[in-house]
Amino acid sequence: MVWGARILLLSGLLIVALGEAADIWGGGDVNHLKIGIKLLGSLAVVATLEIAAGKSRRDNHAASQKLTHAAGIIATGNVLVAVLVPGLL
Repeated sequence: MVWGARILLLSGLLIVALGEAADIWGGGDVNHLKIGIKLLGSLAVVATLEIAAGKSRRDNHAASQKLTHAAGIIATGNVLVAVLVPGLL
């Protein structure tokens, strides 16, 4: 789960960088507020899963369910921001 969250964060940053660097989407401006909120959400998901993985390694058992569920809730909020906030990207 942790590697998946890391890859999603990096791929999101890559997409935003490409959107900023080139006029891929027909000259539309990138909604920086939306991207900032999604970046914070993605960082929160990665951090929460990193903490859960660290606790599971230290205590030698499965990842903390509360932290894993919190990461899922934050990721769902991130999806809602992507769908409900208007603007490009």
